[in-house]
Amino acid sequence: MLFWKQYPKRVGKGEAEKSWRKSNCESNTEKILDALGKQHEFLMRDGGKFVPNPATWLNQKRWEDDPPAASMFSDKTRGNEDMMRRFIERGRDDKG
Repeated sequence: MLFWKQYPKRVGKGEAEKSWRKSNCESNTEKILDALGKQHEFLMRDGGKFVPNPATWLNQKRWEDDPPAASMFSDKTRGNEDMMRRFIERGRDDKG
C-alpha cells in the first residue's frame, strides 16, 4: 500500500488496511496521496508528536481537509503566535 509507505507514522497497519478498504480509498488514491503531501509539514510540526494514527486519518477522511495555513512566524516564535494574535485583536478592539 503506497499510502503506508508515505504516511509519517507507521503503526496499526491492520487497522489502516481495514480503514482503507472501508472508506473505498483505492478509488481516491491519487487525491489521498496528494493531500498527504500537502499536509506533511503540518503533520510533522512539533517533531510529529501530534500525527494521528493512519487508521484515524483515513476514517476521518482527513484527505478532504483544507491544507493548513502556513504560519508567518518562525519556529522560534511559533509558540508566541496565539499571544501575538490576542495582542493584535486587543489593539483593534481598543480603536473601535
